Amino acid sequence: MRVVRWLAPVLIGLVIAWAGVNDKGRVIVAATSLLALWIVPALITAVSSAAGTRVYARDPSALLDDAQRVFTTTTTTPSTAVPPLLVAVAVATTGLLIRRQLAAPDSRKQAR
Repeated sequence: MRVVRWLAPVLIGLVIAWAGVNDKGRVIVAATSLLALWIVPALITAVSSAAGTRVYARDPSALLDDAQRVFTTTTTTPSTAVPPLLVAVAVATTGLLIRRQLAAPDSRKQAR
C-alpha cells in the first residue's frame, strides 16, 4: 500500500519531464497536473469519509459539513499535502535536467 501512495506523484513527475515545459501550454498542463495531485486525493478522502459515516445519513447538511471539514483539513495539512507535490516536482526536475544533459551533446555537434 505504501508504493501506491507514491505512484501518482512519480508518474506525474515523469510525464512532466517527458513532455517538457518549453511553452506556455505545457507549463499550464504541468501546473494543472500538480494542482490535481493536491486536490483529487483530498476530494476522494472527503467523499469517502462522508459516505462512510452512517451518523449523518439522515442529515445531509451535517454530511456536507463533515465532507467540507475533511477536505479542508486534508488539503491544508502539510504532512499529507506537501510530500506528494515535492516528489512530483523532484522527479520532474530531475527528468528535465537529464533531458537537458542528453540533448546538450547534440547541440555541440551541430555547432562544429
